[in-house]
Amino acid sequence: MRLSNLYVWHNVCAAYLPLESFLSTQEIADECLICVDPVFPEDVKLAYTLAGKFSKVRVIEFMWPKNAPGDGSVIGIASQFALQNASGEYCLNVQADEIYPIPLMGWVRDNWRDAARGGLECLRFKVLNLEHNAQQFQGGDEGSDWNWQKGAGYNCAIKFFRHCPKIRFAHDAWSIENCAMLAHAEISETYPIVHMHDNFRDTLVQLRQSAADEIWTDRERFGNYKATADGLESSREEWWNDPKWTNRTSRFDYLLPDYVKPLLGETCYRVRYELLGAL
Repeated sequence: MRLSNLYVWHNVCAAYLPLESFLSTQEIADECLICVDPVFPEDVKLAYTLAGKFSKVRVIEFMWPKNAPGDGSVIGIASQFALQNASGEYCLNVQADEIYPIPLMGWVRDNWRDAARGGLECLRFKVLNLEHNAQQFQGGDEGSDWNWQKGAGYNCAIKFFRHCPKIRFAHDAWSIENCAMLAHAEISETYPIVHMHDNFRDTLVQLRQSAADEIWTDRERFGNYKATADGLESSREEWWNDPKWTNRTSRFDYLLPDYVKPLLGETCYRVRYELLGAL
């Protein structure tokens, strides 16, 4: 059996951690399928650079449609296209702002095939949602804890699933539908997927505006995205100089591979191609 990792990229080099998310997950895959929007040259450059470095990487291009409903479904459309092109019997969906701890990946590597032979269709993981340079829980520490982050829409997610016609992405790709046999990765309660939400200060407003203008465009149903972006813009003086953005450590940094830790305290993302030279 083969495992295909799916990486769906749309302007990810602007404000996410695409190289680091890839490096934290690529080891266990037989195929790393990068579905990149060709509109963004830096994303395309990184995708084909990885293809030149890793023989398991395959790049497909998919331009995100401009006429999709404004309910986040454009993400699902791109993700379903990637899934249709995957060659593996199982898939792992990796978002560009997610980092997988080394112990978690080791456990998946050592156990997924036996679980699949036993009939497993989908595997759910705990997700630890952090924000602002991984300094706090998403939505702020007050009212949040390890088990539930108040600013997140989910604290567990199905990321690993069987590749078959009945199992598909939900409309916005934040979940997987039609799983009959589901298990939870208990190790993820100790070593969760680290979702580094709104991680970089300098691109925070741009990221929020992009979400409102390109993905969640239905103002009647999802007007909070635009309101949040506008609120951040108008209150920039209140949060821009907060020392949390330049703190070089995090109380959660033990979950991060060593090559991710230098990003702590950086206020914008830069693709560190030099990391590939050390591999």
